Amino acid sequence: SMIKEILQSEYDEVYSFVNEECGNEKDAFESEDAKKSILSYFEAHYEQYSYFASFDEGLNGVLAYDANDFRIAFLYVKKQDRRKDIGSSLLDALKEKALQMNIGRITVRAYDQLVHFYVANGFESNGDSAIVELEYLVGRSMIGKKVTVIVDRAYGSYHPTLQDMICPYNFGYIKQDTKLEDVELQDAYVVGVQEPLDEFTGYVVGIIYHGNEATSRWIVAPAGFVVNHEELIQLLGHEEQFYDTRFIWG
Repeated sequence: SMIKEILQSEYDEVYSFVNEECGNEKDAFESEDAKKSILSYFEAHYEQYSYFASFDEGLNGVLAYDANDFRIAFLYVKKQDRRKDIGSSLLDALKEKALQMNIGRITVRAYDQLVHFYVANGFESNGDSAIVELEYLVGRSMIGKKVTVIVDRAYGSYHPTLQDMICPYNFGYIKQDTKLEDVELQDAYVVGVQEPLDEFTGYVVGIIYHGNEATSRWIVAPAGFVVNHEELIQLLGHEEQFYDTRFIWG
């Protein structure tokens, strides 16, 4: 199957596919009432979403998501084309788009019967109820990768919002070649260098996620830097203490 991003001019084709295929589907929903509710909501809101779709002699799979926060609204594959990794391929396309856009996480609310599918694709459960909240932490694949940071808050400078705090690190954003529009800058701390910098090339040693925010912060260090988790948490804690933080390490 070929995966492609759907243009707005193709939205009606997506709507027709979902309405026709799901309308005749008996096995993919928790109940007939659930199916009617989902299709009714989709009909009212389908123009608000962004889409990836799968094609193989015609449309055979759709993933709808909110481009503002990368929450998955809908994922459907034709019954006869399941077990061909089409759903996983659609998720992979969304993960790649999120990485390019410097989005920190992808979220979805899934019925219990679908949780195993999302977990198999790298999502983590974030709740325990009939409808399970799951998230995929974007950027984990970048740990250990070489990146360049453009520094806009240098080591030894005063913090712009925290009174009397002198920054014990360099802080900036990842240098990135992209033609995508509306890309969030990927924030990054530079650690292991105790001097002010304009630009730094090093390796991602950890990622910080904030509560349910869409963005994340990468921790970048020189080659050969020995990572001490507690020391880095203490070093960055002056700023990170104001957030609901989660650290991910290599």
